[in-house]
Amino acid sequence: MTARPIEKRDPDLVFRPEDADIVAPDEADFSGTVTAAFFLGDRTRLILAGPGEAPVVLDTRERTAFDHGQSVAVRVRPDARMDPASMAEAGTAP
Repeated sequence: MTARPIEKRDPDLVFRPEDADIVAPDEADFSGTVTAAFFLGDRTRLILAGPGEAPVVLDTRERTAFDHGQSVAVRVRPDARMDPASMAEAGTAP
């Protein structure tokens, strides 16, 4: 499967929380604002506002403190991008 480019405001992009990375802004597919951060032992789960209406859930192994309101740049690994339209056709939609 060939990954399609991510549109900056693509509401139909689905990915697992662990399949995205925090990167430099010039490498990002999109950015979001931290609304919550949960330390889970081996990772930190971030809840981000933006780019769409629904919150974005992201798991990171970075050993960094994240602050409410902090902006983070996110890149989704190309092989981890799931397209809901294709999933629906295959009968595996979320």
